[in-house]
Amino acid sequence: MPRFPRLVVLAIAMLCATAMAQDTGDLRFATRSWETDQGMPHNGVNAIHQRPDGFLWVATQGGLVRFDGIEFVQRRSPLLKSARTSRVMELIDENPETLLIACDQSGLVRLTDSGFSIHPLSEQLGDSLRIIALFQEASDVFWVLSENRQVWRWDHGKVLHFPREPSTQIQTPGSLAMDRSGTVFLARGNGLERFDGKSLLPVPEIPAKAVTIASSGTGGLWIASGDALWRWDGGSLAQVAATTPWATAPPAALLEDGEGAVWIATKSNGLFRCTGTSFQPIQTSHPRMASLCRDAEGNIWAGTTGGGLNLVQPARFQLLDASAGWTPDIEGGVCESSPGRIWFANSGVGLRRVSEGKLHPPPDLAGWPAKAVAVFPDATGRIWFGSLNRVGHVTGDLSQPPEFIDLPPLGRVHVLHATRDGTIWAGGEGKLLASVQDEKVTLYNESHGYTGTQAQAICEDSSGALWVGTEAGALFRGKDGRFTRQTLPAELEGTGIRALVADADGTLWVGTGGGGLLVGRGGKFTTIDQEQGLPDEVISQLSSDDHGALWFGTSNSLFKVDKKELIQCAEGKIATVTPVKFAGADGLPGFSAAANYQPSSWKTHDGRLLFVSRKGLVIADPSPQAQTRQGPHVHIEKLLADNKATALDAARLPSSTRKLEFLFTAPTFVSPEKVRYRYRLAPFESEWNDAGIQRSATYSQLKPGRYRFELMAANSDLVWSPRAAVMPIEVVPAWWETWWARTLGLLTGATLLALAVRYWSHQRLKARLLELEATRRVDLERSRIARDLHDGLGASLTQIGMMAEELAEDVTEPDEMKDYSVRLAGRVREIARDLDAAVWTVSPQNDTLAALSSYICQYAIEYFRDSPLRCRVNVEPEIPEQSLSPDARHHLFLTAKEIMNNALKHSGASHLDLDIRVTDGSFHLGFRDDGHGFSESAETSGRHGLQNIRERVMELGGSVEIQSSAQGTFITVLVPLST
Repeated sequence: MPRFPRLVVLAIAMLCATAMAQDTGDLRFATRSWETDQGMPHNGVNAIHQRPDGFLWVATQGGLVRFDGIEFVQRRSPLLKSARTSRVMELIDENPETLLIACDQSGLVRLTDSGFSIHPLSEQLGDSLRIIALFQEASDVFWVLSENRQVWRWDHGKVLHFPREPSTQIQTPGSLAMDRSGTVFLARGNGLERFDGKSLLPVPEIPAKAVTIASSGTGGLWIASGDALWRWDGGSLAQVAATTPWATAPPAALLEDGEGAVWIATKSNGLFRCTGTSFQPIQTSHPRMASLCRDAEGNIWAGTTGGGLNLVQPARFQLLDASAGWTPDIEGGVCESSPGRIWFANSGVGLRRVSEGKLHPPPDLAGWPAKAVAVFPDATGRIWFGSLNRVGHVTGDLSQPPEFIDLPPLGRVHVLHATRDGTIWAGGEGKLLASVQDEKVTLYNESHGYTGTQAQAICEDSSGALWVGTEAGALFRGKDGRFTRQTLPAELEGTGIRALVADADGTLWVGTGGGGLLVGRGGKFTTIDQEQGLPDEVISQLSSDDHGALWFGTSNSLFKVDKKELIQCAEGKIATVTPVKFAGADGLPGFSAAANYQPSSWKTHDGRLLFVSRKGLVIADPSPQAQTRQGPHVHIEKLLADNKATALDAARLPSSTRKLEFLFTAPTFVSPEKVRYRYRLAPFESEWNDAGIQRSATYSQLKPGRYRFELMAANSDLVWSPRAAVMPIEVVPAWWETWWARTLGLLTGATLLALAVRYWSHQRLKARLLELEATRRVDLERSRIARDLHDGLGASLTQIGMMAEELAEDVTEPDEMKDYSVRLAGRVREIARDLDAAVWTVSPQNDTLAALSSYICQYAIEYFRDSPLRCRVNVEPEIPEQSLSPDARHHLFLTAKEIMNNALKHSGASHLDLDIRVTDGSFHLGFRDDGHGFSESAETSGRHGLQNIRERVMELGGSVEIQSSAQGTFITVLVPLST
C-alpha cells in the first residue's frame, strides 16, 4: 500500500471505529496503531506477549520493547546488540519470573529481574537456526520450532528433539496449541501432529498439510488452511467456512477472543474476525499480518510486517454523520419510541427514523413534517413532534398520516415532554407554556405562576411535579396547574437552563448554559462548576445511565461523573469530582453538543445513550467495559535520589538526600491516558495524595527513619487496583543523627545547662545580696533623716510656740492677746502635726498596711479634735501586716488627708465616719459625712482636690467611688493588696 493512503487509513482508524455493524450482528471495533513515530524501534512486529505483571512485550525487527499503554521502553543488552540478535522473532514466559526471547539465528535468551542471560538450550539449537515459534506448555516446559521444521521440547532441563519429516512443507507457517486436556498439537507443514508424552503422532482427520492452529475455548482447536476454516473438538472436525477471504496460503496466526469468535491474521489480506460463518474485516495499519495476542483486558493486538503495532477494541461510540445521511449542521431532538425505533427531528430533514446507522427516508404519508425540531414519544407509542406554532403526532407503526394541533402563541417549539398521565407539554420562544391532553390545549401564563420566556428544558420528577427551565435562567416547579419559581444561586442570574434530569431519590440535575451543574436536593440548589472539577460549564445535555453515572454533553466535550461523587461534592463532603472525559482516543473526536432543542439526549431501552452533536448522532455504550472491571496492576518503576537512579529493592538513602522522586506506571490498554494515581508515604502521611494522571511523586528532605511508599491506580472507569504497590525505603542517619550521638549530645547539653544554671544562680544570689545591702543602707539613711527631722524641727517649732505664748503676755488688751496666742499656738501645732506626718511617711518602720491604718485613724482623731466636726472611726481588728512601698503608703495617706481636709472645710457636716478594712483582697478606705454635698461640676470649678484623689488612687491600680447629695457625701477608695 502506498504511504499516503496508508496514513489516511491509520488516521481514520485511530479516530473512530472501523467496521459498522451489519445485519450479520458484527460488532463495531476501533483500531489504534503505533509505529516508529510513536516510539516503536521498528514497524515490523514479529510477536506480542503480555506478562503476568500486565506489561506488553513486543518483538520487532529492531529489538525488544516493553509497553504500558503510554510509553515504549526498549530493553537493551549485549546479547541483543548484533544485527541478528536485535531482530527478535518470538516471546513466551518460561516461568512467571522469566521471559524467553527467540532472536534471529542466535538461540534463546532469558530475561529476569537480574538481567539477560543465554538459555542452556541454545547450545543444542546452534547459531544458524531461525526460530519461528515458541510455545509454553507449563511452567519451565516449552516447545521450540525452527525454520527448517525441527522441534525441541524443554522440560525442566530435559530435552526432546523431533527432526523434520521428509514430507514437511517448509514454506508454511508454524504454530502450536493445546486443548483442554493439556495435549499439545503441532502444525509445521506436515498436517496436524499430536504429542503423546514421548513422540509426535499424526492426526489423520485433518485433510490439509499446511495449516495454522489455535486453542479453542470449547476445548478443541481452530484450524485454518489456505481455503477453509475448521473447528476440531478432538473427535470430529466441523468445517466453519469452505471459502475464506484470504489467499491460498494459511493465515499467519489464529486467536480466539472472549466471545468465542476467531481472529485470523493473514499474510497479505489483512485481519478478519469470524463469528458463525461470516468474516468481518478489521481495519489495520497494514495488510500484511505477522502475529496476534489477546491481553488480560480482552484487547486484541495485531503485529504487522510494516505497519507497526495495532490494537483492536470494541468501539464504545458510534458516530452517525453526513455519510449516514445527516445534514452538515446537525441540530435537533432525538428519542426512542419502542426498543430499537429511534427518531430524529431536524429543521433540515424533518422527522426521520434511524436504524442500521442511517436515516430512513420519510414515509409516503400525507402531511409528513419536513421541518420538525423537537420530538418525544408518549405511552401509547405515538411520536410527538414540534415545529413552528404547532405540534403533531404520528403512530409508531406509521399506519396513519400525522395529525397536527395549532399553538400559535408558542412560536417555534423548543422542547417537548410527555408526563406519566399522558399529558404532552410544549415550550416555545414565547412567554407561554402549553399542555395537550386528549386533544385539549391549555396555555399557562402569569395567572398560573409561570412567568418564563422560551422554555428550554422540561422533566417530571418521581412525585409527578413538572420542572421547567428557561433560556432566561428561570426554573419553575409545577403541580396541579400552578407554577412556582425556584430560588437559584445569585451568581446564575440570567444563565440559561439547557437540560433537566430528575432521579427517583428526589435529586434534580440542572444543566446550565455557562454556570455548570445545579444539584437540587431538599429544596436547596448547589452549584458544581470547573472549580470543583467539571471540564466545561456550558452543559446542554444530561443523561443518567444504568450504572450510577451522569453523562454531560457540553460545548466542547462529552464526559461522565459518578452521581455519588456529585452529591458528596454538593454536600461539601469532598472538594472536587473526578470526571471521565471521552475524546479522539476513545473514537469520539471533537464532540460538541447541540443545544437549541430538547430532548437532544436519550437513554434507549437497552441502556445505550444518544447525543445529538454538531457532527452527527453519537451512540454511546455506557456499560463498564469487561476489560475495566478490575483495577490495573501498578508498578514503581524508578526511584531517583537527587536525580540519580537508586536500586528499588531495600533502598537505603543517606539523610543528606534533598529530593526523592518515585516514578510509576500502571499498564492498561483501555484509555491508558485516563489512568489516575494516588500515593502516600507511611508513616509520614496517613491520607492518600491524589496525583491525577501524573506518574511521579516527589518528597524533599525526609528525616532519618523507615518509610513505606504505597501506590494505587484506577482505570478509565475509576476501578482501583485491588492492592497497593509497596516499596520500603530507609533514610539512614549521619553519625551525628544516630541515637548514640543524640544521647551523647543530650548528656553534654544537660551538663552545660546545669553549669549555666549554677552560674546564673550564683550571679543572681550575688545581685540579691547587693540589693539587700543597698536597701539596708537606704533604710538606715531614712531612719537618720526621720530622727533628725523630729529632733531638730520639732524642737524648733516647740520653741516658737513658747515664744509666741510669752509674746501674748505683752499685749495690753486681754481679748486681743488671747485670740492672738490661740491662733499662734494652733498654727504651731498644725506645723508639728504635718511634720510628724512627713516623718511618719519617711520612716521604714511604717511600711505595712496595719501601720498605715493605725496612723490614718490617729491622724483623723487629732485632726478633728478641736473642730466642730465629730469623727467616728471604725477599723477592722485584723488588718494584715502586709508590706507597702513608700509610694503606696504616701499616696494613700495623702488621699485620706485630702478627703478629711475637704470634709472639714467644705462639707458643712457635723459628723464624719471613717471605715478601714480589708475586703476580697483589697484595702477599703471609706468616708461618709452628713454635710450638704457638692455638685457634679465641683471637679471642674478650679479646685483640684478630687482630681488629685483620683489620680493618686489610679496610680496604685485602685478605684474611687464618690456619691454626693444634699444628705451628705460618701467616698470609697479600693486598692488591691498586691500594690
